[in-house]
Amino acid sequence: MTSQSIGGDDMTEPGTDEAHGRLVRECEDSRRKVAGLESELKRIGAAFVETGNKLQNDPSAVAKDRMIVEKDLAELWLLLPEYAQAVRNRDKKKAELEKLKPGGR
Repeated sequence: MTSQSIGGDDMTEPGTDEAHGRLVRECEDSRRKVAGLESELKRIGAAFVETGNKLQNDPSAVAKDRMIVEKDLAELWLLLPEYAQAVRNRDKKKAELEKLKPGGR
């Protein structure tokens, strides 16, 4: 049996298989998290485009949407750091998974 160091722990092949399975699940979870956050950020972006068009064509219409715009803006400021962290986590998990592949670093 061979051993591999993962996260500082020496693991035999069965342990490596478990770690690989766990990392595959974590990679998929982090990918879904990033995709969900991207979807919400794109929705907010589309709302801002719509608001920009209204500002250019009918500024009075934006006054009616003020609460919605403020809500989207507040949500944007909350989502951006969460998105950045989710991308870092996803990339970290992908790198960990690559290390488990034969010939990985």
